[in-house]
Amino acid sequence: MSFNLIIGIDPGTSGGITYYKNKRYNPVSIKNTIKYTNSDGKIKERSKIDYDKIKQYLTHIKELGSPICFIEKVSLWSKDSSSFKFMRQEKMLRVHQTLLNILADLDIPYVEVHPRTWQVYLRLVHKFKVETITERKNRYKVYAGIVGNCHVTHDTADSLLICEFGRRKLIQDSIYVAKNIITTKNLFK
Repeated sequence: MSFNLIIGIDPGTSGGITYYKNKRYNPVSIKNTIKYTNSDGKIKERSKIDYDKIKQYLTHIKELGSPICFIEKVSLWSKDSSSFKFMRQEKMLRVHQTLLNILADLDIPYVEVHPRTWQVYLRLVHKFKVETITERKNRYKVYAGIVGNCHVTHDTADSLLICEFGRRKLIQDSIYVAKNIITTKNLFK
């Protein structure tokens, strides 16, 4: 298979989608912020994922060329068993599965990538340095801005880096891609 367009998806609730074509990265956030008035009359904000908009966007991307998608794999860990973390992980799993369904529906081949895989491959993991989540996210955002040479937010940084991981893998290690690619043809084997 020949691909001329690479998609990177971070399926988190504040994740993003980035596509790479003609040496240019195009990142967008997958969440919408909705304003609502609570029972006290105060205006609040809540993020929501609009799957129809995502499907339209991925359809648009597919019309631009022959895409392959690299999507971050989401899984539950036993250490995430506190009720709040579990509910959040469960929501992320639902978002992830819905995105996989959209990719299959649009016949876009994809590769699921564990977070640690793309982070180690791009040399973003510091073995001996302890940093907070905020420090790590800020470091990833800066690196994504350098790699992509475009405006990057916290929502789109990981998707751009996943896209960069996919771009490099296609060039340097096409065997990895061939072994891990999922298409609608091999999805139900």
